[in-house]
Amino acid sequence: MTDFIRRVRWGCLVLVTAAGAAACNPYERSGEYYAGPVDPKDFPRVYRGVGATANSFGVFEPSPAFVRGEMVGYFAFPVPAGVKPLTIRTAAKAPPVAYVFDPGDVSPFPTPAKCKPPANYTYDAQRDFVRFDEQGSVFSTLPTRSLDAVTMAEKFTYVPVVAEVKVTSNGEPCQDAKSAANVVARPDVTVMVKPGTSPPQPVPSGRYLAWAVIDPVADVFFLGGAQNPQTFLGPQKWGWFNHYLLAYLDGGFIPTTEVTVPGQNGAADTQETRATEQVLYVPDTVVDPATGMAAPNTAPGSGFDVLDFKRSDAGYSPICHLKLFTPADPMNPPRDATAIPAATVVDTMTYLYCLQPDPQVP
Repeated sequence: MTDFIRRVRWGCLVLVTAAGAAACNPYERSGEYYAGPVDPKDFPRVYRGVGATANSFGVFEPSPAFVRGEMVGYFAFPVPAGVKPLTIRTAAKAPPVAYVFDPGDVSPFPTPAKCKPPANYTYDAQRDFVRFDEQGSVFSTLPTRSLDAVTMAEKFTYVPVVAEVKVTSNGEPCQDAKSAANVVARPDVTVMVKPGTSPPQPVPSGRYLAWAVIDPVADVFFLGGAQNPQTFLGPQKWGWFNHYLLAYLDGGFIPTTEVTVPGQNGAADTQETRATEQVLYVPDTVVDPATGMAAPNTAPGSGFDVLDFKRSDAGYSPICHLKLFTPADPMNPPRDATAIPAATVVDTMTYLYCLQPDPQVP
């Protein structure tokens, strides 16, 4: 994102008045004030982007991989220690909710949006910090971390998974809802809530999304290092948390199944929601571009990773099971999972979140 676009997009932050009304937003029509972009200083480093420091913005660029010979990109995020990535919901723990406006069966983003834009509105990238003909999803939590006082090593449990709460539009102004409390109280939307709860508690739809909240001023790129030439943005989406604007990377719906867990010592059986994975194959030998020689490799992101599925496939999952393989010819590695000899595959017994954006290019 260029410095000019940064100043335009985030200029509203310094114009927020003491009363809480954003002076640079001409479309505010209710008490749902704009408080500026979220502060990412307590985000885990990986959610601030590569190269992020206290004085510089980070970068998010998808790693290339191949699916049946076609190059796709994915944003990789680690699984925190102690987290079981395939266990999405248990009787004791569930992901945080996100309020999703008018989601479809395939995409969580309706086209066109069903909220009400201002009269005769046309999006202007230099004027508008968000599109006012769309409604951003509303989140209920942000990434957080803790730092060891001595080593400064960070710990976090945040994972890029949210439980969908469906919101049905009934004529609400676009981008007017900016907080969870407002969404459940609005008369111009419909949200299912648990009877008798105060404050109202939402009822999730049973679907889950791979949405990674990131630093809103990080540079985000499409596959191949491109950005939209008008907005200087990548595939990031915009949403809200408690009146603050946030950015996130959308990895789509997570395929899940319901599993019955037998009770122990006479306890009742319980239900768990578990994710379906896909495999990310990583070559254990790659060609070093600096020397032209074969070099060992154990980490994803070399450019020659192979995935089972792309986002539009029925088998797609944004949760990847990491396996290594040995290419017969590192100069010409396989680009299709079916071409990888099973005898060379080694299971690392590890996972990562592998969010494929949609679209892949501007």
